[in-house]
Amino acid sequence: MEKRMLPHLIWCFRNCLRLYLTLWIICSSCCLPYSVKAQSRIPTETVQLWASGFGGELNSIVTKYSGSLLLQKVSKQNQAFKMF
Repeated sequence: MEKRMLPHLIWCFRNCLRLYLTLWIICSSCCLPYSVKAQSRIPTETVQLWASGFGGELNSIVTKYSGSLLLQKVSKQNQAFKMF
């Protein structure tokens, strides 16, 4: 192989690679809307049930670790002492 051919081969390889990548990006972006439409829809009732259960669990964890239960207990004790 002559030394003059090597730059030409590198140039061809780079252009072929660029063309391949460009076509791959175009083809994959064209197929994207079809793959999104193929996803199944979750019923609204299921989502609402999950959200209410998750919200209740989150609320119990937050009140458990925030110290609000302890503050409520101390507040009730202070109110009880003020009554006497």
